[in-house]
Amino acid sequence: MAELEFKEKNGELVPAKDVKDAAFLKARQIRDGLLIIPNRISDLLAGEINAAGRIDKTRVHEILGKELRQALENLSNNLNRPEGVNGKKN
Repeated sequence: MAELEFKEKNGELVPAKDVKDAAFLKARQIRDGLLIIPNRISDLLAGEINAAGRIDKTRVHEILGKELRQALENLSNNLNRPEGVNGKKN
């Protein structure tokens, strides 16, 4: 028991609830980051339909790829921030 208390005081251990709360927060950030993609690109994709009603598949692929890379980069940057629940630094 003394060893656990020592490790907790030294920052080697954190309460399980804090870990669960932080994991939930990060998962929510991932979900929100991915779900916003359609809002950002729907107008761009609609613009890729030409007068004949055909879709430029190459351009759609480029738009989707760019947005997914950007979303993943933003999420990666956010996940690497040392913030816990409610923005508190750990």
